[in-house]
Amino acid sequence: LAGFRLEENKFHLYGKDFNDNFISKLFYLSKFKGGSLDFSASGNIDEYQGTMYLKDTVIIDYKILNNILAFINTVPSLITFSLPGYSTNGLYTDTAYLRFNTKNNLIHLSDIYLDSKEIDIVGKGIINIEKETLDVDLNLQTDLGSKLSQVPVVGYIIFDEKSISTTLNIDGSLSNPSVKS
Repeated sequence: LAGFRLEENKFHLYGKDFNDNFISKLFYLSKFKGGSLDFSASGNIDEYQGTMYLKDTVIIDYKILNNILAFINTVPSLITFSLPGYSTNGLYTDTAYLRFNTKNNLIHLSDIYLDSKEIDIVGKGIINIEKETLDVDLNLQTDLGSKLSQVPVVGYIIFDEKSISTTLNIDGSLSNPSVKS
């Protein structure tokens, strides 16, 4: 289901239940298996805002996620965020949400949210369409802290029954961004 309305240089575009084939073509630096995409965008050609909502999909071979996980696997202190099965199975995502607005060839990502069993990601940032670059700050969270907090005394002092999180900055080229902790 999709719709498009144009009145006096203002548009509104929406779509519901688009499949993994469409999602993979929309996000050309990635592949998806299963799931669906809902989206909406409105404004004019020079300045518009929108949202995207993914549900029940497997993210496979997504360049940015690949670089994040490769970085995590090289830093011993971030081993709790490692997803060993990602390279062969992908990352099953319950939901992923993105809110954005565009102006002057820049996409401002005001809300990034990814919820999966293994890891949750929240963040914000900017994509430069013309230069094909990005600068995004992400917070990665895992519920390992809640499991380790069950260890008597030490667990409660260190983890306080909360998730473990770390912040990463992703910047550079869209096709091969660098990741920093």
